[in-house]
Amino acid sequence: MGMAHSPRIDLRPGIIHPVALRVTRGEVESGDVAAVVHRLFERFRSPEVIWKTRGQMVLVVDGYADDPRELVDVPQVRAFLIELDRQ
Repeated sequence: MGMAHSPRIDLRPGIIHPVALRVTRGEVESGDVAAVVHRLFERFRSPEVIWKTRGQMVLVVDGYADDPRELVDVPQVRAFLIELDRQ
C-alpha cells in the first residue's frame, strides 16, 4: 500500500495560473515605476508565493493598441521597462 502523494509544486508542468502584471500607458508616460514595483511587492510578499508563481508571470503594457509601432520601438516603454528591471 503506497501513500498518496500530492504533486510537488516544483514539478508542475507548464503555466497553471498565469499572473498578469499590467502596466498602463499613463504609468509609462509619467515614468511611475514605483507604482508597478509596489504592486509587485504586494503580489509577491513571500518566497512561497514567488516559488508557486515562477515562470507564470505575463507583463502587459496596456494603452498602445492604437500605436502602429511595436512596443520595443516606443522609447518611453523601453525606458520604463529598463528602469523597472533595474529596480
